[in-house]
Amino acid sequence: MEDILSNYSRTPKIYLRLPSGGKFYDVDPTQKAGTGELPVLSMTARDELLMKTPDALMNGESVASCIRNCVPLIEDPWAIPLIDLDAILIAIRIATYGETMKVSPTVRWKEGDKEESEQIEVDVNLVQVLDELQSKTWQEEFKFKDLTIHTHPLKFADQNIFEQKTYETSRFLKQLNDPEIVEKAGLENYKTQMTDMFTGLSDINLSIVAKQVKSITTPTGEVEDRPEKILQWMNNLSTQDYSTIKDYVEKQKTNFDLPMRKVSVPQDLVSKGAVPEIEFPLVFNQSSFFV
Repeated sequence: MEDILSNYSRTPKIYLRLPSGGKFYDVDPTQKAGTGELPVLSMTARDELLMKTPDALMNGESVASCIRNCVPLIEDPWAIPLIDLDAILIAIRIATYGETMKVSPTVRWKEGDKEESEQIEVDVNLVQVLDELQSKTWQEEFKFKDLTIHTHPLKFADQNIFEQKTYETSRFLKQLNDPEIVEKAGLENYKTQMTDMFTGLSDINLSIVAKQVKSITTPTGEVEDRPEKILQWMNNLSTQDYSTIKDYVEKQKTNFDLPMRKVSVPQDLVSKGAVPEIEFPLVFNQSSFFV
């Protein structure tokens, strides 16, 4: 029997050009697109509910599920390079709610010795933000002494593991402020747990940097691309040498951060002492971004 409702199903609302250009994927989704641009569908009611579910947001599953449903040419959302993630989420929001998003930055000024503040409402043009992200480029290699280090961005899965570990550490440290919990668990046991947790967090920080090193080429042309050997090598570097590599990949990642926005301040606040223009970060909070 013919599906009489098929003509009423979702259709692509926007076509997305990935900032990465399709590089760094196990399966390049742009090759399946033909035009190189990915069709993006609007969210469903189920997607919206998942994006408001704290547990699903915490483990990243709501974001992965939403991308899987709205950008079907991406086979594995967990394998998305982080430099594409914000652009993909912005495209989904545009497809669902339109090209602008209301935000409420805070304007501050002083009246005598007292600091005053007021939130203003402004519209952010998400197409413009998307254009700015798409103009960025990841520099894949750099010279380190006489080595050539080839880099690639972190995957969504890697970042998600790091964020969960950081959250667990933060929650554990808060428990230290509760004497009853510490007493019940035993101080020595808590000290052991704390040492293990900080060691684990340190290991993850190191692995996060190592995961962004794809391969290393020596002056003689030999190539090391085994992840375990790269991690072992980095674990034995001096603090200064490790910091050099870490600073390079972090700079590349920061280049793809959401750009700061500038907005004019209403004249009535300027007359009270506020500056005529403020700059504010566009912060992604999935629980409020998709509403």
